[in-house]
Amino acid sequence: NLSRGLVAGEGSDAKLEEAIQLRKDWHGKCGGRVTVDLAPHAPYSCDESFMKKVLEASEVHDTRIHIHLSESLKEVEDSYKAHNKSPIQNVFDQGVFKRPTFAAHCVHLSDEDIYLLRDNKVSVVNNPGSNLKLGNGFA
Repeated sequence: NLSRGLVAGEGSDAKLEEAIQLRKDWHGKCGGRVTVDLAPHAPYSCDESFMKKVLEASEVHDTRIHIHLSESLKEVEDSYKAHNKSPIQNVFDQGVFKRPTFAAHCVHLSDEDIYLLRDNKVSVVNNPGSNLKLGNGFA
């Protein structure tokens, strides 16, 4: 599974186009063993307008979404300060989970977050090496 990491900012539209081209060039290759999805990095690095573009592209090109969520306690605290909700609730409200989604990390979750992930069939990707290296805790 390949994906080009995407963040909002200067050049982000061009990078989204690169990601779409990567999918066109490689998705389904090697007898279907290669898959390519879109990867908006995280809600703190992709504002809502850019996330909307990524979700529209995901719909048009039938991709899944790969995103990092609730990796650190600081990320969760910052999300509550900025949006009065968890990163999970934030991307749910933006419609991210309407697309098939892989959520990396998911270390700091509330029961409500867990239910949102479950109810929306989000696949959580455990990253123990990264979590240990950064000291972010255990999923």
